[in-house]
Amino acid sequence: MALLSEQRKQILTEKRVELVGMIQPHELWAHLRYHGIVTEQDEARIQLNKTSFEQVNALLDHIAKGTAHDYRKFCKCLKANNQGHIVTEILQSETSKELKSETWDLNCEPQGPKAFVDTDGSLKIYKI
Repeated sequence: MALLSEQRKQILTEKRVELVGMIQPHELWAHLRYHGIVTEQDEARIQLNKTSFEQVNALLDHIAKGTAHDYRKFCKCLKANNQGHIVTEILQSETSKELKSETWDLNCEPQGPKAFVDTDGSLKIYKI
């Protein structure tokens, strides 16, 4: 997996104050663990910070050290947790050349073929 791009790291840095003020971490943890963005140990370490502001700061530091795929999964978690406005207003910033070149679907992932496991257990690939 490719490391997080400098453009996305810059967004996380330059928009840090806005992100810390907007992200509500409490219900987000289960989504983050489910998608493999944080482990149980990561969550416990981040939650050692007393305030939600400190926790979000630590979470953003964790995201910045991850991959591009982790960043997209983080966006998906925010959307699933009724915080999708943060993705559209900040994380998909039009100022980033990299983000301008990508087409994102409603799940905050680049569009292209999608794979699904059907009810019979077979893998289905759909072009979107």
